[in-house]
Amino acid sequence: MNRLLLTLYRFLLMPAVVIALPFVALFNRKLRLGLSLRRKRLVVEPLVDRPIWIHAASGEFEYAKAVIRELKILYPRLPVIVTYFSPTYKRAVETFPGVHQSFPLPLDLPGPCRSFLRQVRPRVLLLARTDLWPELLEQCRQENVKVILFSFTQKTFHSRFKKLYTRWIMHWIEQIYCVSPADQANVTSLTGSTPVAVTGDTRFDQVQYRLTHPRPLPEIMRPSLSVPVLIAGSTWPQDEAVILPALRELLISGRLKLILVPHEPDPEYIARLQLKLTQLDLATALYSAERAWNEQSVLLVDRVGVLADLYAWAQYALIGGSFRGSVHSVMEALGAGCMAFVGPHHHNNREASEFNQLELLDVVHGGEELCTKVTAMLSTPEHLVRRRTLLQQEFKRRLGASQKLVVDLAPYLT
Repeated sequence: MNRLLLTLYRFLLMPAVVIALPFVALFNRKLRLGLSLRRKRLVVEPLVDRPIWIHAASGEFEYAKAVIRELKILYPRLPVIVTYFSPTYKRAVETFPGVHQSFPLPLDLPGPCRSFLRQVRPRVLLLARTDLWPELLEQCRQENVKVILFSFTQKTFHSRFKKLYTRWIMHWIEQIYCVSPADQANVTSLTGSTPVAVTGDTRFDQVQYRLTHPRPLPEIMRPSLSVPVLIAGSTWPQDEAVILPALRELLISGRLKLILVPHEPDPEYIARLQLKLTQLDLATALYSAERAWNEQSVLLVDRVGVLADLYAWAQYALIGGSFRGSVHSVMEALGAGCMAFVGPHHHNNREASEFNQLELLDVVHGGEELCTKVTAMLSTPEHLVRRRTLLQQEFKRRLGASQKLVVDLAPYLT
């Protein structure tokens, strides 16, 4: 059965995809850029030893960062090569300390995959969480490159097709490292003989590293401790339509200050937000101005890359996307000890669900509920202190997955 499925994939599905890609790329800039990167000739820099190969599709690179740090501590002489799927993560990968060289993942065809493996000659492939490609995995098997899957999560499937596909794709995996015992049980029921262990979620280690190694922020803008701060992180128009009216009275009365961080802070979007805030009688300060915002109730962040560090300035957080369709990461806010809120669309995020069950994160379904909960919390500051302590304890309990993983990988790296 495995051979039949590979044959269908190799000679029917992928050729059709390859034929269609140039036409689809005409209407998709990211896809055009991805194809352009993959057309370039592969040039592998000289290596002192066979490298460790890590693949992270895009945002999955956040799960790989702490692993790379641990690898460079225990195996400083081994080069680390990283591949990515999405071109939007190209710069983040190629500039990360410890990455010897990076490439876009080759198209999932026999020729490109075989050529890549024979030029790079990796000793092992570490897959961050997801993005398993059948041809690539088959070529790894033929070249005797063991494939390790880490920070893996597995839902319970009710679809026979999904179960069949998972069983098929997992037969190429040498070892699976899961986030939790529940993931281990779910994937073991589908994989059979593939070894499965629980090491935890490596992204917690990355968030902790970022919190303890913050980027410098303009101190003149740091809010005073006299007024509590709520940060709305990575927001979309649907989030802002709920947040701003709900918190308006608290902001105008001076009981609360707001740091508003849009997901896509281009100049046009920032201008529209400024107009909306003015219409609500909310005074604003722009982050790029780097001036104190003592007299304004809203700090509007018009730069990217600072959100994770800004959580340290707040006591409360609302995570964007949760009134739009899928919430963004809650880890940074929780790691900073913020009392966090998410809207109704949070089930895509594992940590949001888990911390809500632990009563360390609150779900709100609309502006009125958000206003009521924030007002109640402002009236009971002692509750914030207790919850921050519990958050820190729970977050600390989840650290160390990267070190456990790298120690366990010794048979593949020595």
